[in-house]
Amino acid sequence: MGQFSRSKNPLTSAEESGLSLEIKDSLALLRHTYPSSNIRCYNYDDEVAIAMDLKIAKPNRAVLFNKIEPVLLKLNKKNYPFTAPKFYSDRTDFPSENIPHINPVTEGQPYWICLFRGSADDWYAQDNIVDAVERLRTWLSDSCG
Repeated sequence: MGQFSRSKNPLTSAEESGLSLEIKDSLALLRHTYPSSNIRCYNYDDEVAIAMDLKIAKPNRAVLFNKIEPVLLKLNKKNYPFTAPKFYSDRTDFPSENIPHINPVTEGQPYWICLFRGSADDWYAQDNIVDAVERLRTWLSDSCG
């Protein structure tokens, strides 16, 4: 299984220290909450991508997802936390044909997962990065069938 993040170089500790306080705080919270998730950061133009291996509940009959799914969270460098993170699969072989609620992307780009019916920014204004990751985990688990 290939991963989009593998084609990028992770940020160094020095580069991470140059991120906004809000992004650094969210990154620290993720690392504290998910210590075994292999959390890495990458630059994606005007966003910071956080790659992590997310453990999901998987019914035995489901074959679409792994028990550990690689995911990407992209945070806008200028507007985070006022702009909600965007959620992507970090798998190059993501089974998009069989999964609802995938936003359109350019071919060869990570699949963008739609977690919100309304405004993601409005939802995120009342929550934090861990709440968002848990919503993603629920979405992945529910998509297993």
